[in-house]
Amino acid sequence: MTKRQFIFIIACFIQGSALYTMYYYHTIGNEAWISLICSILIGMLVVYLYSALCQAHPSSCLVKINEEVYGKIPGKIISFLYIYTFIVSCSMTMRESGQFVAGDLLMETNWIYILVVFVLACAWASNAGVRYFASVSTFTCISMYFFTLLLFLLLLPQIELKHLLPIGEHSGSEYVKSISLCTAMPFSELAVLMILVPELRDDKAKKGIWKQFVLGILAGSPFLIITVLRDTLVLGPLLNTFSYPSYEVIRLINYKMFSHIESLYGAFLIFLLFFKSAIIFYCITKAFTQIFDCQKNIVFTAFTVGLTMLCTQQLCTSNIALLEFVLNRIPYILLIVQVGLPLITLMISKIKNMVKCKAGGVKCG
Repeated sequence: MTKRQFIFIIACFIQGSALYTMYYYHTIGNEAWISLICSILIGMLVVYLYSALCQAHPSSCLVKINEEVYGKIPGKIISFLYIYTFIVSCSMTMRESGQFVAGDLLMETNWIYILVVFVLACAWASNAGVRYFASVSTFTCISMYFFTLLLFLLLLPQIELKHLLPIGEHSGSEYVKSISLCTAMPFSELAVLMILVPELRDDKAKKGIWKQFVLGILAGSPFLIITVLRDTLVLGPLLNTFSYPSYEVIRLINYKMFSHIESLYGAFLIFLLFFKSAIIFYCITKAFTQIFDCQKNIVFTAFTVGLTMLCTQQLCTSNIALLEFVLNRIPYILLIVQVGLPLITLMISKIKNMVKCKAGGVKCG
């Protein structure tokens, strides 16, 4: 995997969070774009933390880093905490994908059946390895920008700038909650990509991994900003009345030449969701094979991960329960594990390195 391919994998990962925007609107409505911009800046600090951890252990992935810092058994336990959050992210993305297809594209199909097909597709992509994601990421990212900008132009007659107002009417706690949500989903989720860092071919790219992360964020985040601004400018106060505003807004395009263009947009959106789900699925599978040292049984491991994804769908019995879970629990779970734990790990790693240097009489760099 080259550094350019890694950058576009990050960009597509972020683009694959397009359906998360519906949760952004439930916190501060038409001001979600402000929280998103703030979270992008915070996200760059978060990935600096990931980069520092990867640079301190250049030849190790997340699982091996934990074992090197905490010891073999405690390190595996810490890795399970990460894997738990990865499963939550992947499971939620898969569920939203299944319900989106069943609710707006194949309306008489049970979303569970769609989810099973989705899991099987993710298992296939996982078996293909990182080469698959590297090969399709560049084309996917650029195509989505082209298509999204085209849709934005087609919606210009529907845009009303007054929908951006009023600004500053929410409480400070609501802004903090919104920024936390936008930071956790998707920027702290980028922790899963630390599992891919050792697969970079160029050692220089590993040393400058923060640059790759930042370029990936800068390549993928404008897609979310365009999506949020488009939805806000067109729908305004109706943002929270639709299950999937980013899809419903496309239905307002009323050019005969582009009739039913929302179906094409839906297909692109599904592929983005698949890309994000598949890459998390692959990283979870790889993490399990390293924890249990079962690289030769990767097919069985992928089957186990797929079965886990299906079982976790029962944790939220309704969409209302899922909404409550996403707005009030998931951001804090993700931030504690995916930001708090790497920070603690980096601090311990630095302290151990200083002690080792002093014991050996070597000046620490």
